[in-house]
Amino acid sequence: MRLLLIWAGFPEPMINLALRHSAGTYRPDLCWPDLRLAVEYDGQHHRTDLDQWESDIRRREWFQSQGWTILTLISRDVFRQQQETIHRVHEAWKACGGAPFALQAHWQVPFGLAAVA
Repeated sequence: MRLLLIWAGFPEPMINLALRHSAGTYRPDLCWPDLRLAVEYDGQHHRTDLDQWESDIRRREWFQSQGWTILTLISRDVFRQQQETIHRVHEAWKACGGAPFALQAHWQVPFGLAAVA
C-alpha cells in the first residue's frame, strides 16, 4: 500500500504514528499528520472478527472526532484496483489541503501493467 502510493507520486507518509487518546494510543497504518489524512489497510479479520470490527469502528469515530479523514483500503484496492485507489487517495489528499502534485505512472511497472522504459 505504501509503495503503491509512493510510486504514484505521493510524499512519504508517516508509518504507525502514535496518537494518544484517553484510552491509549492509536497508530494509523499510513498518515500525513499535517493534513490529518490517514490510510488504513483492513485484512479479512477486520470484517470477520466482531471484536476487531467494533474496535475499528470506535477507532474511526475517534479519528473523525479529531478532524481526521480516514480512507480504508482492502486487498482488492491494492492488488486489483490500483488506479481507482490512487485516485481515491489523491482526491482525499486535495480535499484535506495537500499541496498539488502530478500523479505518476511508476506504480504500473511493479504491478506488470506497463513496460519498463
